Amino acid sequence: MILLEKTRNQLVSDSRNVKKERDGQTRYQKRLKSRIGSSVREYNSMNMNKLFKDNILDVNIQVYGETDNYIVTLSFGSILDELKTLLRNGQPLQLRDIVRALVASFNKDNVYIHCSCPDWQYRFAYFATKKDINAGNPELRPSDITNPDDDLGDGCKHVMLVLNNTSWIIKTASVINNYVKFMEKNQKRLYADIIYPAIYGKKYTEPVQMDLFNDDELATDKKTLDKSNEYARTKNQFKQGNEYRYPRQERNNTIPLDLDGEKNVRQENKWEFR
Repeated sequence: MILLEKTRNQLVSDSRNVKKERDGQTRYQKRLKSRIGSSVREYNSMNMNKLFKDNILDVNIQVYGETDNYIVTLSFGSILDELKTLLRNGQPLQLRDIVRALVASFNKDNVYIHCSCPDWQYRFAYFATKKDINAGNPELRPSDITNPDDDLGDGCKHVMLVLNNTSWIIKTASVINNYVKFMEKNQKRLYADIIYPAIYGKKYTEPVQMDLFNDDELATDKKTLDKSNEYARTKNQFKQGNEYRYPRQERNNTIPLDLDGEKNVRQENKWEFR
C-alpha cells in the first residue's frame, strides 16, 4: 500500500477534471446541489482533548443533500501551531484568530476525509483508505464494480462541497472560541493546565485554585459544548456596542474567506470557491 496523503488543494484539484457521470457532470460539479448546516449547534461534536492535546481537529459537518442528509468528517492538524504564531505578541485570543488558524492549517496540512453517504462507501472509501486520506474506518473491499479505475476523483459531492465551502470554518471556530471562554471561566485549572499552554505555547502564570478532584481530561460531551455556546450568547447578548445584543434567531455568518485565491461566489448564504 502506497501512502500518499493529500492537502485540501490536491483533493480538490484531483476531483475537478475526472470521469463524468451519465448526466454529464462530475461530483465536483454536483456539489452545489447540497448545502451545509448553518447552525453552531450542528458542530457540537468535536473532541477538544484531541484538539488541545494532540493538535488534531476532527469536525463533523452536516450536509443536506438532494435525497438525504449526511455527515462529512474532516481531520487535519497544525491549528495550534498557527494560533501560537498569531498570538506570539501575547494578545488575547479572538474569534478571528481561530478562523485564520483554521484556514491556514486547512490549506497547509494533510486533510483526511469521510462521508456517511452510500456513494462514499461504495465508490471512494477503498481508494481513500489506500491513499491514506480516509478519516473514517478503513475500507478493505475493492470497488471493482462501482469505481474500478479510481477515475471519479477523491470524494463524493458532499465532500467536494465541504472542501470548497468556508461557512463550516466560521461555525467551527465559534464552537472552539466559545469553549475556550467557557473553560476559562468555569474550569480554570483545566484551562490553565491544558488549553492556555496549547494556545499560547507557554505556562499559565496566574494563581489557580486547586480542584478537589484532579481530572486531567477536558469535558467535551455535547452537553458541555451546548453550555459553552449558551454561555457565549448570554455573556455578549447585552454587551454595549454589540449590534446583535438582543435575543434573535441564529443567523448564518457569511464572512468571505479566500481559501486558495480563487473567485468567491455567494450562493444561498454560503461561500463557494471555484
